[in-house]
Amino acid sequence: MKIDFKVAFLVLVASSHLACVDAWWSKPTRPSVRRPPPPQRRCALQYYKGSEFTKSARVHTGFLSSMHTINSYAQQCRVRVYITSSYRKTAHVKGAIVPPATRSNHMIGHAIDMNLIDRRTGKFCNSRCLPNSSRPNGVSCFIGKIRSHPTLRWGGDFRRSDPVHIDDATNHRNRALWNQLYNSLQKNCP
Repeated sequence: MKIDFKVAFLVLVASSHLACVDAWWSKPTRPSVRRPPPPQRRCALQYYKGSEFTKSARVHTGFLSSMHTINSYAQQCRVRVYITSSYRKTAHVKGAIVPPATRSNHMIGHAIDMNLIDRRTGKFCNSRCLPNSSRPNGVSCFIGKIRSHPTLRWGGDFRRSDPVHIDDATNHRNRALWNQLYNSLQKNCP
């Protein structure tokens, strides 16, 4: 028996190519790799609606106890708190009564702007009424309680009076905390 080495070589090469192609073609697929979900953003803002609030305020969780205090003072003085502003992302406020501070406590959820409604008289007290000495008794009671609180501030006492404003002075008492909260909220909260 005579073997043609050229033909045998070609058959061998062709069959090895087919084996490679077949191995590649039927290569088992890798199991899909499960990637961990992206880290969840932790926005530390919450909506607070006290029993004496006409609508909710978006505030930082560290300001919630102050909001409870504000609500308690409103109950004691028989006023309703009409929220006009709470957390905001920037210092730019269209139609602001007082130009906002560049390090406003609103930008960290530690401030509210509000008007008051005296429940005895029904009088609505805004930026003109709040600083007025002839304001209703319930409104005077409420402002007096805010002013006597160890950390809360009434904006009517500011050098540039802002009578609709209440905050906890974080921007003055603890600048490092203000910066930390600002950076976190800007990154994690819409």
